[in-house]
Amino acid sequence: MKEYAYYPGCSLKGSAENYENSLFKVFKVLEIDLEELEDWNCCGATLFYSTDELKAYGLSARNLALAEQTGKDIIAPCSACYHTLKKTQKRLRENSSDREKVNRALEQVGLDYRDCVEVKHPLEVVIEVIGLEKIKKKIEGGLEDLKIAPYYGCLFARPHGVGDPHFPNYMDQLIDAIGGEVIDYPVKTRCCGGLQSYIYREAGLELIYILLNEAERREADAIMTLCPFCHLNLEILQKECRKSYDLHSQLPIVYFTQLLGLSLGIDERDLEFSKSVIPLDQILSKMEGIKSEQ
Repeated sequence: MKEYAYYPGCSLKGSAENYENSLFKVFKVLEIDLEELEDWNCCGATLFYSTDELKAYGLSARNLALAEQTGKDIIAPCSACYHTLKKTQKRLRENSSDREKVNRALEQVGLDYRDCVEVKHPLEVVIEVIGLEKIKKKIEGGLEDLKIAPYYGCLFARPHGVGDPHFPNYMDQLIDAIGGEVIDYPVKTRCCGGLQSYIYREAGLELIYILLNEAERREADAIMTLCPFCHLNLEILQKECRKSYDLHSQLPIVYFTQLLGLSLGIDERDLEFSKSVIPLDQILSKMEGIKSEQ
C-alpha cells in the first residue's frame, strides 16, 4: 500500500470537510494510506506573501520539514495549499540565501528543511500513481453518461502544477474513465474570484456568472472541482448570481472525490453528499433516470 503524509490545510477541517472525508474513503478503496501531519500549520495561502514574503516561505517550509520527518511525500488537496507548498519548494531551491534564513528560523523549533519530499495533489496521484486502468477495474457503477463540466480553477495547473497550464485534462480523463460525459468547458481555468469575491462583490459575481453560464449553456448536470475555495464560491454565491444574471438552473457543485467514490460503489452518505449547499440529489436522480431508460 502506497503511503503519503497528508496535509489538510484549514479548509478541509472546516467548510470542505466533505472533501476530506470523501478523499479518505476513496483512497482506502484504492489502497492509498494517508497519515495526517502532526502539528501542521496554516500554509498562509496567497495573502501572507503580500505581507512578509520571507516569513510566508518559512511558514510553508515548516509543513514541508514536518513531512520530511515522516519520510513520505506530502499530499495537499486544497489548490491554494498545493500551490503554496510548490511555490515554497521552488523558491528555496533557487534562492540559497532565503533557504538559509528559513532554516535558521526552523532550527529554533528543532526542524530542518532538506528538500527531500515531493508535493502531490490527490488528483495527480489518482492519474499518475494509481492509474486509470486500475480504477476502471474497481468501478461498480459508472456515472451513466452524466454530463460533467471539469473546473480546475487558477492554481492546480499553473504556475507550479501539472499538465498543460492553460488546458489541464486530468479531471477530463477521470470523468471519461468512470463513465461520465466530459463537457467542453473552455473556462475550466478561469478564476472564481477567490477571497476577492467577498470584498468586491460585483466583480466576484461576474466571475461566478461566467463559470455557471458556460456550464448551463452546455447543459452540464454538475460542475466537478478540486479546490475548496472554488467549490465554496460556486455554491455560496450561486443563488445571488442567479438573481443578478440571466441564469435558470441550480447547478450542483461536486468534488472529484465524491463522483469517483460513487463510481467505486461507496455510499453517497459516506461521501457526504448531504453536506452540499446545493443538493446533490438531482445528480443521483438523473443517474437513476438514465439507468431506467437503458
